[in-house]
Amino acid sequence: MHKSGIPGHGDVPRVSAGLGPLESTVQRIRGMSTDASFQKGGALHAGGWVTSAQVDGGDLTARVKDRRLYRVHVRPGPDGGIFCTCGSRRACAHAVAALLYASDNLNGLLAEERNREGARDMIRRVSGADLQKFLESEIKRDADVRRRFLIRFGGSDGVPRVDYRGEVDAMFGDVDYMTSRRDRLSFAEFFRAAKARERRGHAAEAIRICLEVSEAIESNHHLVDDSSGYYADTLGRAVLEMAACINRQNMDHDEKRPHIFYLHRQFLTEVPALNEDLYYQALVNVCTGRADLEYLVELNGPHLPEGRISGEDKYDLISRMCLHVEALEKLDRWEDAGRMLEGLYRNSIDACGAYVELLLRHDPARAQSVLEEARSIFPGHQFGHIRHLADGAD
Repeated sequence: MHKSGIPGHGDVPRVSAGLGPLESTVQRIRGMSTDASFQKGGALHAGGWVTSAQVDGGDLTARVKDRRLYRVHVRPGPDGGIFCTCGSRRACAHAVAALLYASDNLNGLLAEERNREGARDMIRRVSGADLQKFLESEIKRDADVRRRFLIRFGGSDGVPRVDYRGEVDAMFGDVDYMTSRRDRLSFAEFFRAAKARERRGHAAEAIRICLEVSEAIESNHHLVDDSSGYYADTLGRAVLEMAACINRQNMDHDEKRPHIFYLHRQFLTEVPALNEDLYYQALVNVCTGRADLEYLVELNGPHLPEGRISGEDKYDLISRMCLHVEALEKLDRWEDAGRMLEGLYRNSIDACGAYVELLLRHDPARAQSVLEEARSIFPGHQFGHIRHLADGAD
């Protein structure tokens, strides 16, 4: 973060004085926030929803739970400001909660900062050999330290590769279903490790971390109560970060092929309605070039519906059809996509909807004709979900 302000957030609120002491900060944040934000922030603080906070060189960083977990950063002083991952440009409720928490716990936060600085200073003074000896003893003594060390450094710079999937499997093996919604497993260490690998030039290992974490969550999700969607969201983060890492490497098509093949295989074998859309999106994100799209069309072709779209595999067939149409359209082959859908739309309202959407972009007159025909083919309750298309074309 730059001292001149917080990049990319325009008119963020400015905090004119330091965090210590914080007595006057409450009044300042009160003047910068709306009544509603201040009241909600107070309630979040009082309810214990500030899950962590840290002061470092006067800056305050905190995490606040409010349906989702938000990260707040406050840099005091004339060049400072407030940033929250909720995206607010004002002093939001999360910033209010963080500052109130910091005000009430200032002595403890400053003591923690002194302890961290003292430890850092000591590390700088201790010899490398003594540090290595200490780390070896801690790794031998503490299984959790050993696990986190291997996750963080394994697979790069000569360190043996780590079975990341095995690590996640072991984590799920210790979970209790009845308390799993409250006592959630944390995967933050894996994501930090992936980012560190990529920064150090080990992108293949970063991709492998995300891949194995996603596979392990997918195979173990039945062991936990995921009614909140936490594990599904984490799986989604792993898959999409894997796709993003692939794209950041500026790979040519030959380098991308195995990744496209893997994502497409996952897309085909995914349990319907669980995370199929996730792999769909990852494929769309990764297939950026013409050769990528042509390969995707080649992979997907044998798995397209023939004849009626019905039965237990209906959801799968529709997803494959939509993916194929999207790839063909990006290749400027919308007529090929249209011919495929033309053979399906009379017996599937989903195929009909996809056909109409395609035609509305390329042949509006034909789209109107298909819509009129569909009115007479499908019962009203089936036609209803594309009625907005008919209204738009009329």
